[in-house]
Amino acid sequence: MNALKHIRSWVCAISLCLALQCLQGVAQSNPVASKTTADQALHERDGQHDFDFAIGVWRTHVSRRLNPLTGSKNWVEFEG
Repeated sequence: MNALKHIRSWVCAISLCLALQCLQGVAQSNPVASKTTADQALHERDGQHDFDFAIGVWRTHVSRRLNPLTGSKNWVEFEG
């Protein structure tokens, strides 16, 4: 019986700490500041030219093992 009271007091204390942590996070959030930084990041880099495969000369080399689940040591190589 005494152990249950001990456990109950710990659960209450931990719940109180978690509730206070959540309130602290809500109090510190500033939606105006976060919106302006998100807008600035969007305008600085829109990702339009992050990867243009059509520009330049590309070579690829692909190796594939035949029947990998059977322990085969035979490989097929593709160039392109």
